Amino acid sequence: LRNPHLRILTPRSPTQENPQAMPLPGDGQKLTLAYWSIRGLAAPVRMMCMVAGVPLEFKAYPLHEKEGGGYDGSAWFGEDKPSLAKINPLINLPYLVDGNTLITQSQPVFNYVASKCKMAGKTPDEELKVAQTLAQVYDLRNALIDLCYGPMEDFDAKWESYLETRAQSHFSKLEAWLEVMGTPYLAGSSPTVADFHCWEMVDVHDIFAKSKGKPSVLDKCPKLATIHASIKAMPQLASYWDDEEGYKLKINNKMAHFK
Repeated sequence: LRNPHLRILTPRSPTQENPQAMPLPGDGQKLTLAYWSIRGLAAPVRMMCMVAGVPLEFKAYPLHEKEGGGYDGSAWFGEDKPSLAKINPLINLPYLVDGNTLITQSQPVFNYVASKCKMAGKTPDEELKVAQTLAQVYDLRNALIDLCYGPMEDFDAKWESYLETRAQSHFSKLEAWLEVMGTPYLAGSSPTVADFHCWEMVDVHDIFAKSKGKPSVLDKCPKLATIHASIKAMPQLASYWDDEEGYKLKINNKMAHFK
């Protein structure tokens, strides 16, 4: 089920020629997804695996506030990242372990898990739709990250216009896409990785808007609202919503202006 377009770095067994190769985290029986101890980019992957019945372990790295200011991410930067970089020099969060395969960067992780979960599109046409809509959702996420992790004075000055114009422009594009394509989900008749990432972004923006006393971002997007409600109602996800290590995690990390 591996995406044939992905180039995946698979470490060799330790030898005299490759003394730095080492066992990967995980038990080999299930996928291991590693990310910060927040919803963030891990949430769509976790939801896909739950719906598809693909066993997944979530390894959450904490970020602690330091006395006097700043943050301590040594559980990742000081402990695990240096050793994993000897296997995959590109290593970053998120990363995914599948047996002897180590994958990093969010888009390759999303695509790999989508293939595992059979949520990458059923036909070449659907695969193209997944790629396009997933990229659009990622543009939306990047816009939110710029706002939430930028200077505090920019956040205070721009959050309202962001919700009303910049974010809404992304939602309007996705709503129009659904109208033109005539499908219940972004790529066809069933949800794909693009829908799960879209779900997370819709949900996050809805929480953000309501925390600021603004209308739901779904008010102007009935088709996105239908997708949001449909995924929320999936029985496979019932335990996720009340999970303190799942949906109840903070949305963004400690230094973000909206968490």
